[in-house]
Amino acid sequence: MTNNWVMTLTEVRERTNIANNVHDNTLTPHMRQVHLKRLTRILGKALYDEIVDQVTNETLTSANNTLLEDYLKDLTAWLVATQYHKTGHLRSGEKGVNKEGEHQDSLALYYIAVSSFDTWKEDMLNFIDKNIADYPSYNLTTDHEIYPKDTSKYNGSDIIL
Repeated sequence: MTNNWVMTLTEVRERTNIANNVHDNTLTPHMRQVHLKRLTRILGKALYDEIVDQVTNETLTSANNTLLEDYLKDLTAWLVATQYHKTGHLRSGEKGVNKEGEHQDSLALYYIAVSSFDTWKEDMLNFIDKNIADYPSYNLTTDHEIYPKDTSKYNGSDIIL
């Protein structure tokens, strides 16, 4: 199965507080969820599809390359980290739930990831708004809300505990 993602799992580890010994099989479900459920809601399906298509075909426009390298990769990486730190490092076994990989306080790592994600999301959306002429497909399918069907007044983090 080919993954049409905006970055690799190695890049996720390099940009976040996820340890290098965390296996790809552990991160893959989180990366898939981030791409299918979160990025499409943040960018809108049209801009998301445009960027993924250009990454896959190595045809990135200058504007999309700037968005990808300066904002989207960090936002994606920290969003994967929030998902991983929330649940991904826990495994049930014969003696109950065991932590895998990292030995630091997982709750602290989770809050660092949430804070980093929120910052990157705000910075990226501000960048898009200031350069909206370069991103005509952005306004086609988004209203800046990650869960627009749930509430029209949601103002907190996009991460739900």
